[in-house]
Amino acid sequence: RGDYFPDKDANAIYKGIGSIKFLNARVADELYELRGNKYGNFAKLLFDAYNNTGVNFKQLKILTQLNFFDEFGKNQKLLNVIDVFENKLKNKNLKEDTKQKRLVEIEKYESLLDDKAIGLREQIKAEVEYYGYEVTIMSNLPKGIYSVTEIDTKYTPKIKLYRIKDGSVLNVKCRERDMTNNNFELFNIIKINRTQEQNKKRLVDGKWTELDEKELFLTSWDILK
Repeated sequence: RGDYFPDKDANAIYKGIGSIKFLNARVADELYELRGNKYGNFAKLLFDAYNNTGVNFKQLKILTQLNFFDEFGKNQKLLNVIDVFENKLKNKNLKEDTKQKRLVEIEKYESLLDDKAIGLREQIKAEVEYYGYEVTIMSNLPKGIYSVTEIDTKYTPKIKLYRIKDGSVLNVKCRERDMTNNNFELFNIIKINRTQEQNKKRLVDGKWTELDEKELFLTSWDILK
């Protein structure tokens, strides 16, 4: 684990980098050129990528949040390594022996870190922000666990829910009074307790008229994260 730069389905992965927010095709090409290099740890990869490509720290952090470097560990651990690396080796004009000394310090720091991931809420938020859509699937979770990925409050609130177990999407409405009693925010993780089908209503000649068509309302839930 962590001996080589990630190369799983390399062409598809690297091609996709250019479509990630704040990334571009040039960075994708430069990182692709490193694909065959051997790295004993994440710090060594960072050193090579930062000094020999045009990738910046913001881009490295985005790719790390999206688990691009997961061959080297979970993303919270790797983000911590990037923070220390940025603090110690951001200056490219340091003497080479100073760089190498600090790199050894960062490698030691990395080796002592617990292998932790960022929280589920933060993970899905990053995916939506940078990919434009959700990616995480955790098949061991119950079916009723969802991430709130869109909230439209222009009229009766419309909610887009992403089921983490299988990646399916549920679009529901929710009464304002129910949300007031148990309000959730974007990317909260919730457990659905109850939904209810109701007839749609349409304003006809100044009066609200029930239609035969049904719509789903979220009526009871617990906020988990």
